Amino acid sequence: MLSILQTRNVEVRKISRLEKYFVPPRSPEEFKVCRLRPFTLVGFMEMGKTTTELKLMKDVSEVLYERYRFEPLNLVSKNILDALKWLDDNKDLLRDTYYVNLFVDDVLFSGMSTERTKNKRLAEKIYANIRHELEKRGFTGVLRLSFAGQRWRLIPPFFRNSPYVVFKDVITHDREEKYWISKMVGRDYYDFLKYISKKAFDNWDDEIKRYSVARHFTDGPFILDIEKPEKPKEIYEVPLGYADIEVDVEEMLSGTKKKYSKKELLLTSILLIKKVNPGLGWKSISNLLRDLGFSFGNEEFYELYKKALAVLGEG
Repeated sequence: MLSILQTRNVEVRKISRLEKYFVPPRSPEEFKVCRLRPFTLVGFMEMGKTTTELKLMKDVSEVLYERYRFEPLNLVSKNILDALKWLDDNKDLLRDTYYVNLFVDDVLFSGMSTERTKNKRLAEKIYANIRHELEKRGFTGVLRLSFAGQRWRLIPPFFRNSPYVVFKDVITHDREEKYWISKMVGRDYYDFLKYISKKAFDNWDDEIKRYSVARHFTDGPFILDIEKPEKPKEIYEVPLGYADIEVDVEEMLSGTKKKYSKKELLLTSILLIKKVNPGLGWKSISNLLRDLGFSFGNEEFYELYKKALAVLGEG
């Protein structure tokens, strides 16, 4: 055990202690509705949010198989809109299970932006109604919905009020967040978060990322130890941009309602940039558009870039 833990009035729990919250006492197959078990992870990039969640997926999967002899559907997505579109396209997988582990490391609520975009508002509505969204798709059983974000105050209220909230570090905390989070978990636990943060970044210590500070809605704070990184046998990863979300271009500029798909908007942006600065290559343009808030894969973008060259007569 870390020496700092021996000098503090703190409790350390292994990840198996969370099983009773995530795994029901009777088979999920018996439920006639979608039961929800939310879980929230808050922390800077590279601090182990995904590692913690994958270990949870593995443990929950093993307990479900041991007790009820079926495997859950394990799904990882970068936003809830992509996840729902993927489930629409893979309804056979949803029909074949009674438990879904859905991890959303949501890019819509990452970073520093406080802007209330249309897609953020839509995502918040879906999160608040997620049980019924899955029931509409024919699912009954248990949805274990894990949400990851980098900034506490940018996370949707639905997840700030989750029965379990796990903090990974103090790196992104401003004065307001420092005040509220330290009040939530107490001084000893907040000091431990500082210790984790310093060791992880100043000392390049990846081992320390196994620890987090968790807060249960009635039990209070404790230190969560995943011991070692592990993954479930099967995980489905939803590509970023899978839903091809429509962006209201004219609404942003002038308040009208003309819509473009994300691909159309990206293609138009590439054409405009190439006309202004013909010397820029695809990597420079992709970096520029990502800085402006677009999200896309390199292969998808390169295909659009080649299409733009063809339109300009350069292909």
